[in-house]
Amino acid sequence: MGTNRNMKVAPELAALILLASSLILCPIVHPESKDVSFDLDSSYVSATLAASITVPDGTVELGKSTPMEISITANRMTISLSVPNVGTASVDIDPFANQSYPIPGLYHDYGLVKLGLTLRTKGTIEGQLYVEGNGTLDKTSLTWTGTGTQSVTLNTTAGAKEGQSIDVFLQNVKYALYVGVKAEGEVLGQPVEVDLIAYSRLGSIVGSPSSVSGTYEVGYFVSFGFLPWVGVAGLGSASCIVGYLYFKTKNDLRNIGQEMARLRKTEVVCSSCKTKNAPGAKFCRKCGEPL
Repeated sequence: MGTNRNMKVAPELAALILLASSLILCPIVHPESKDVSFDLDSSYVSATLAASITVPDGTVELGKSTPMEISITANRMTISLSVPNVGTASVDIDPFANQSYPIPGLYHDYGLVKLGLTLRTKGTIEGQLYVEGNGTLDKTSLTWTGTGTQSVTLNTTAGAKEGQSIDVFLQNVKYALYVGVKAEGEVLGQPVEVDLIAYSRLGSIVGSPSSVSGTYEVGYFVSFGFLPWVGVAGLGSASCIVGYLYFKTKNDLRNIGQEMARLRKTEVVCSSCKTKNAPGAKFCRKCGEPL
């Protein structure tokens, strides 16, 4: 009976021990995003793009490659558009997509016909990669044509030592917006297009801040100095649970032994045939004599 209870508890103990070990042995990554804004102010367009850029922290082992993910997210952007000799309008756009939008309330006079206006935009965010410390990256720059993640690989150099830090920067971050406006419609049954703003790049807008960084520790140590407080708390909790189950199992086994001893002491022995009977029995199970 005691063996079966041990076998039942053993997988639980093993799982908790593995959980505690994983808190120590697994690399810990702390992705922290930074809000970056880009203020556009050109002859045709004024707007502010708000983006969130993440360069993670982590660990890198000596002589091994470590993949890292640098990501950008951004919501839609409302631009104030000024079309020469026509007027101004506000248009909600995707800051990245190569897409066309109708411009509400603005028209181009083409003889006796008013043509509707269409806005075309496309955007990109780019940045230069830079490393401080004994490390190298497999890329020197990154470009986003939409929200998402770009992968780079971090390697240590010959001078790297355990305990050192390597700082990875995405710097000189810029946003470029391409803009074009056309008047479109039909005149006497024929399609007509007139370029009011030639499709072109408005320039690169430097972000504020213009740099986002992450830090990687070389090597990894089983030391509370390198564990975050969450890992320490988790390890402590796991240790307490393991200890609790251990002492609970030990106590259960001791109680089983005591119960068996109590049963042995309370067995009723028949005075006639010396047969052992269960506690509380009134007649001998063998000879039938009263007990």
